[in-house]
Amino acid sequence: MRSSFLILAIAVNFLAASDASSMTTDSSYVTEAGSSTSRSQRQLRAHHLAVENSGDEERSLSKKTMMDMMTNLTTKEKLASDLRIADKIDDFTRHNKPGMNEFMRTPEYVKYIGYVNFLNDMAKKEEYARIVQQIKNQS
Repeated sequence: MRSSFLILAIAVNFLAASDASSMTTDSSYVTEAGSSTSRSQRQLRAHHLAVENSGDEERSLSKKTMMDMMTNLTTKEKLASDLRIADKIDDFTRHNKPGMNEFMRTPEYVKYIGYVNFLNDMAKKEEYARIVQQIKNQS
């Protein structure tokens, strides 16, 4: 008999702590909680818009373009200069300037880092290792 009272006390305590027993009849609260535009959305239920990702193809270099750049021995420094971000990269790496996170989201930096990653991936492939090494030696 005592154990049933103990279990009941634990259950009541749990419900009170988790606020599961509150019966809110305020319709604005219920509507906001179920809305997809609620201010506090869980990370697991993120609502991404198609517009957000639509510019990715325009912002990054195509594989064919990067392959052409590699065969033309384009260095990452040359690409940074062409994209006009060489000075910014230097400021962030050598002088620890603020605003690096915002800069890393720019289309120019996305192209730059995409090419750097492409070169690193190609260096692992036996057929392209020599040409990537030539590019790195020019740097």
